[in-house]
Formats: sequence, structure tokens, C-alpha cells
Amino acid sequence: MAEWPVIPAIRSHDLARLLIFYTETLGFHLERGTAAEGHVSISFGPARLMLESVGDLYSPAYNAAISERSRGRAAMALYVEADDLEGLYKRVTGAGAVIADPLAPRDWGQREFTVEDADGNWLTFWQKLDG
Repeated sequence: MAEWPVIPAIRSHDLARLLIFYTETLGFHLERGTAAEGHVSISFGPARLMLESVGDLYSPAYNAAISERSRGRAAMALYVEADDLEGLYKRVTGAGAVIADPLAPRDWGQREFTVEDADGNWLTFWQKLDG
């Protein structure tokens, strides 16, 4: 099996803006690619994401379907484990990011918060509660 069996792809009409948010505000690391190329791979610890431009990377029919889907807001959230959840929350809120759900303990044994990127995608950062 591949090292990363599932890698979500987030598509954007403004990849340069999205890449800055993910790397500078959220602390993701650029693994490869550029906004100008329309396709980048980023990481947060062992988690991987692909960021892509809505455009002409694929077949015409698939590109049209991507463009159509990109016009709405997704109700999905990607869950990303964070070692320093408090520090990340302070950095994200200090940068003025939109917090969809503030940092709080959850009944299922973890603390988490959800941030919204400029395209309306949600990322929930979490950490297991001790005990």
C-alpha cells in the first residue's frame, strides 16, 4: 500500500491565496509544486493535502464538473491531528482566520477547533485528551 493511501484535494479559483493561508496561517509545509503550476502538495506532520487550481488540469468534462462543484460550500471537514493544538489555535486566531467552531473539549475524548479557509473549506484540528 502507498505511504499515504488517502490524500484529499482542495480546489480553488485562487490557489496562490489559498497556499499562503495553508502555509503561513495554518503552518502546512510545501512539499512540491507552485501556485503557478496549478497543483501543490502540502503536509502537516504526517497528513498530506493537495491544493489545485480550478482550471484545465484534467479532461474537459472533469474540469467542467470541478468548476461547477467549486461554486458551492462544502459541509465536509478534514480532521488533522495537531501536537501543539493551543499554539496553533493562538496563531490561527491571531492571524484573523475565520473560526467555524472554537477550541473546546469534546465528549468523544479530544479537544478540537475548526477553521474555515477563504474558499469555505473546513479543517478541524484536534488533539486527544489525556486520561
